[in-house]
Amino acid sequence: MSKTPSVLVTATGGPAGLNTVRSLQETGVFKIVSVDADPLASGLYLEGVQPYVVPLAKERHYVAILLKICKKEKVNVVLPCSDEEILALARDKELFNRKGIELPISDHGLILRASDKWKMLRAISKFGVRIPKTFSPSAPSEFEDAIKQIDFPLVVRPRISRGGRGVTYCKDRQATVLAFKLLKQEYGDVIVQELVPGGFGSVYVVQTLWSKHHALCAAAVMQKLRERPSTGGVAVAGKTVHDDKLRDLGVSVVQKLGPWIGPAGVEVKVGSLDKQPYVMEVNPRLQGVVYLFARAGINFPYLWVRTALNVKVTPQLKYEEKYFIRHFSDLVIGSEDLLSHLGADEFRLNF
Repeated sequence: MSKTPSVLVTATGGPAGLNTVRSLQETGVFKIVSVDADPLASGLYLEGVQPYVVPLAKERHYVAILLKICKKEKVNVVLPCSDEEILALARDKELFNRKGIELPISDHGLILRASDKWKMLRAISKFGVRIPKTFSPSAPSEFEDAIKQIDFPLVVRPRISRGGRGVTYCKDRQATVLAFKLLKQEYGDVIVQELVPGGFGSVYVVQTLWSKHHALCAAAVMQKLRERPSTGGVAVAGKTVHDDKLRDLGVSVVQKLGPWIGPAGVEVKVGSLDKQPYVMEVNPRLQGVVYLFARAGINFPYLWVRTALNVKVTPQLKYEEKYFIRHFSDLVIGSEDLLSHLGADEFRLNF
């Protein structure tokens, strides 16, 4: 690596982006460019970062503005930390690479398949991976057929969402019909799914990282101890655990999806009745708990940058048992700092 590589991290107002910056800062070897679409994102105000407000990933000028920031700040590597930005940037990965900017993520089609719970579950089930009984009905007849094959209570959820958004538990047919209608209006395609019974500590996340040559760089397991919402979503308390079977399951799932590059997190639920692991979803990014892993001994963002810059990485699988509890800590800033970020909308037009 060069003496001081410049790394741009996106979505630094969210746990994944914010904790990616924190993990990189602890190494002390990077210049960090922090970007977010929200001028009040906390990651823009961390000491030592170069902040920029950017458009939402769905906006037309998002990629062009990110490229201009990269040119100005001499960025070597871009680490996207939200699902929307990863999908948007994957379409233009070659554009970044041609300009000498490493964007170490998988191809757009592969990321889209992993993000779509229906496509992902169908793909891995062909290899015998245990999944909840799942249907993706579109016509009314398909919907009626699906709910006849699943016992109540069941789950209705969007095919593509994050952080537990839209997940609805239904105790009878009437509730299922209503949830299906509302979620379809808001999110588009949805799935109707068997509810895997579980309890406290039944959900695990296997964080993995893959090189540009699709080799495993690191893998670690975290057990969720508390989620928000409590019915399933973002982990707000958890611990690292050593479970080779769950780790190997997560690694094999990503391998079965295709030739992966960059981070992927596999969520697994261990059923309380049969004590078997069920794969629930795959997130094509670093998880919000990435700082827990860094403090436990595997700094995923640091390894992600190293492999992007063609530094050979020996697979990292060892780490300590550590707990994390998410807390809120107010950032107190001066009016000049705040106004400089609030005025950054001009940057979108005049850069």
